Amino acid sequence: MARPYNSPADSIVYDYLLPESIKPGSRDERMYYMGGMDRRAKEVITLIDHLSRPEISKEYAIDMKQVNLFGHSFGGGTCATVACRDKRVTSCVLLDSWMYPVPDADRVAGLKCPTLMVSSELWAFSKYQALFRKDLVERSSDVTVFNATIKGSDHLNFCDLHYMAHPELLRLITSFGTVDAYLHSEAKAQLVLRFFTAMSVGKSLLHTPGNDVQRLFKLCAFEFDDSSDSANEDMDAHGSIHGRITEKMFETLTELEQVSPRLVEFMTGNLVNESALSQSYDDEVYRSIVRILND
Repeated sequence: MARPYNSPADSIVYDYLLPESIKPGSRDERMYYMGGMDRRAKEVITLIDHLSRPEISKEYAIDMKQVNLFGHSFGGGTCATVACRDKRVTSCVLLDSWMYPVPDADRVAGLKCPTLMVSSELWAFSKYQALFRKDLVERSSDVTVFNATIKGSDHLNFCDLHYMAHPELLRLITSFGTVDAYLHSEAKAQLVLRFFTAMSVGKSLLHTPGNDVQRLFKLCAFEFDDSSDSANEDMDAHGSIHGRITEKMFETLTELEQVSPRLVEFMTGNLVNESALSQSYDDEVYRSIVRILND
């Protein structure tokens, strides 16, 4: 909850619910949501400030050299906003993030840390969020940003509702897509865990060229083969230090829970570069987004 744009100073509202007084699709709608996003980002930065105080980080053994953020939907947009503002964030994972309310100043500034975006294919807003994600990737050229999509997934596949709700209830919910919800959840968990682990033991690897799914799989040690042509090309281009980083990373990641062949099959068949998905745009929503991105 937050007190977003143009709401009374003493009010507490749910900032993702649009008041009846604001017309959907209007400029005030985006201003309202951007106000909520700005407030959320400031709260996260205030928390980072608090945890960075020497007496706090020492008492609770907090390593503030590793500030890793991840969030879903509005929370993903919040993490993106913070990662555009605060250089203390060392890595970020955005799960089907709602990018529409990310304030323009932050979007233009770009991300300041390596980031993994994993998004749905079937969410009603997905193809429009893809425009904002593409714009943010292009503005974040100083860092590696993986921008992937899980085919057949929908917005609620990225939360844990399917573990808590009765199967009969889930059949009534239309935002779960066509993928196996449990395999999707396991794939999401492994990607987040392994991406953050890779950041802690081999962040320099992200300075090598390429931000596609194949590079992501290699980074997370789902596929690792030093004898492959691509690995040899990496060695030729970047020297032996790249090989040492990769080896160290692989040794660390293999200590994690082993990934089942079924999960690897699911990921290799469903995790794709978002740019590989074809979308058709010819409506007023598309034109309004283009105007926002070009302003």
